[in-house]
Amino acid sequence: MQRSTLDAETKHQMHVLNKWNAIHARGDIVSRGKLIWTEDRGLRRLAQNILRGIRKRHRYPRLGRIAPRLDHRVAEVQPAKTAAHADFWIRLRRPRHGKLWMPVHDHDGRKRRHAPPAKAIQLVRGADVLTICLLSDVTEQYAASRASYHPEQTSIAADFGLDTLFATNAGDLLGRGFLTRLKRYDAQVAAISKHQQRRGVKPRQAQRYRKTVQRMRGFVKTEINRVINRIIELRRPAALVLEKLDFRHPDLSRRMNRMLPNCGRRVLQDKLIDLEERLGIKTVEVNPAYTSQQCSSCGFVARSNRPSWSRFRCGWCGHQAHADVNGACKARRSWPTDRRKRFGKRDALAELARQFTERFDQAYGRRGDALRKSTFMRENLLSVDQTAFERRLSQ
Repeated sequence: MQRSTLDAETKHQMHVLNKWNAIHARGDIVSRGKLIWTEDRGLRRLAQNILRGIRKRHRYPRLGRIAPRLDHRVAEVQPAKTAAHADFWIRLRRPRHGKLWMPVHDHDGRKRRHAPPAKAIQLVRGADVLTICLLSDVTEQYAASRASYHPEQTSIAADFGLDTLFATNAGDLLGRGFLTRLKRYDAQVAAISKHQQRRGVKPRQAQRYRKTVQRMRGFVKTEINRVINRIIELRRPAALVLEKLDFRHPDLSRRMNRMLPNCGRRVLQDKLIDLEERLGIKTVEVNPAYTSQQCSSCGFVARSNRPSWSRFRCGWCGHQAHADVNGACKARRSWPTDRRKRFGKRDALAELARQFTERFDQAYGRRGDALRKSTFMRENLLSVDQTAFERRLSQ
């Protein structure tokens, strides 16, 4: 506004409209019987156009999926003396409006935890209802569960996919019907979207569309939690080794591939945080580059190692396994975290090639150089630039 070419009087009038929050109001601005500003429709229309342009560049945040938590500074939870009206009373401190007491009934799910209520509440906004959720203080319960959990192995590596949700390096294939179920939801969402677009209405405005998406999200959350709980129950590890997950699949539509990553990553992140707090199970993330082409037995990397989607056969040592089980490789935990984040696919490929050639240099001596040059460079199985590859080996 200050750098515009408007005259000083117009700028002053704009500041008055902004100060009194009267850009969209009608009539004169009067305060305590004193006329502050006389209505000018042309000037007010100019102010509205400027504000509309600012809102296009800086949109308001969407608060539809945010559930705020109010701690003891704003909301205080007190048990009721008698259960005639409510189980708890919540005292809300409202600035400039005093205090407000609200009766709240306890629910069976929180009662089954046998934990005292936390000094905070959560507000969940629905379509027409504002729900107040009581939180439980599970500090003592989580401390007891961590003390009672005794790991039976150091770590378990899991390979993620949509055909098989999780495959472990111990040979477990869990969640094999995940993709089939997602395709059904994808077909339903696509049919509803097509119908709504023919009517000239956005798909999310239809209640059927919103309920179908909600069921899909619920299925993803339930299945991920179920599979991870099954892994913990079967293997009882001290740490989980996971690759950076990608919730997209070529057999799903573009719409589903946009919705699924946002939902799946959030659910998995919350589950891993819960495992660490409740059982003390750490999570290690490894670089996923070429896990589908690297042999878990000898470390050889080639595209021909995976002749089909579910079959893996190493072209060097002849190792055969299920492709997802072979991909659950935990040898990359030794890669430094900061170094791994800077790694591209070319750097990761050169690192795998260096590890493979060093292993065979120790086993075959001078023959390792011949193996490296003939196999990796001449046949070009790794598809890596020779100069960059040799420079990486010399470091």
